[in-house]
Amino acid sequence: MGNHKKLPSDLYDATITVNVGPENVAFNVHRGRICHDSSYFRDILNGISTAAQEGIVSLPEDDPKIFEQVNHWLYAGRLKKEGEIDGDLLEIALFADTKGMPELHNRLVNIIIRRYVSGTKTLPRLTSKFQEFPSTSPMRRLVVSLFSRCPNLTSILQREDVDEAIDKKFLIELLVKKEAQRKDGSLGKKYDYWKNRCVYHIHDKDEPPCIGPYRADKYP
Repeated sequence: MGNHKKLPSDLYDATITVNVGPENVAFNVHRGRICHDSSYFRDILNGISTAAQEGIVSLPEDDPKIFEQVNHWLYAGRLKKEGEIDGDLLEIALFADTKGMPELHNRLVNIIIRRYVSGTKTLPRLTSKFQEFPSTSPMRRLVVSLFSRCPNLTSILQREDVDEAIDKKFLIELLVKKEAQRKDGSLGKKYDYWKNRCVYHIHDKDEPPCIGPYRADKYP
């Protein structure tokens, strides 16, 4: 099961249609449910716009495959085949960030860190979409940090799929991060990402920090 908090039943009242991608793939979503988790949808649907009046939101630039995952998470509290999904993680995270969905963002941070600390040190697979994360994005900072601590970083960066996905800004950020690690003495040393996962979360100021050691038998 997912980790959604218990939500009021009135969030599941009227439905809206979200048309996604150039082919307008239609998804039916409860208006209250998606507005609860997304500031983007709250702004659109709680105003006097055509979308608010007709209950139809168009996302022509987004990928239906990504929105399908988002829609599944809204109701299940987890992604479809969450233990297997790989390449779409950062694209889902980009959707979460651009649509103001901090709870989904935090879920994705936990998934990425969980995979990394589980013993395999699995890095998130980069795609060209990664370049759309701003430098201030907590998700971008997490990815830069994970890559900066990779012992075989040079060989990874030379892989064709990675080379096509990264930009000059990412390489500069990697160098800056490694230099900061060198100066503070943490270069080459183990860093407890799970313990410090809140550094990469998005929380309201009054929310308590996420605490507790990593446990492989307890999915975040």
